[in-house]
Amino acid sequence: MQLGMAHPMGPLRLADLIGLDVCKSILEIMHSGLENDKYAPSPLLVKRVDEGKLGVKSGIGFYNYTIDPKNPTVDFKG
Repeated sequence: MQLGMAHPMGPLRLADLIGLDVCKSILEIMHSGLENDKYAPSPLLVKRVDEGKLGVKSGIGFYNYTIDPKNPTVDFKG
């Protein structure tokens, strides 16, 4: 998204910034409120939250912020 659409960050980095636990909560509310399965949180998101990988606030989410917070690396250990 950064290169193709000139956005300041991609969707997974934005989710890390918001907090994966917050994203999961929002999706659960939308899923139950709208009664539509397309809003159910993905299994990977649920797994990351259950493991405590909450994004920037925990130091790791979809990206790893522990080594260099300004230049995170992708966490492939999904």
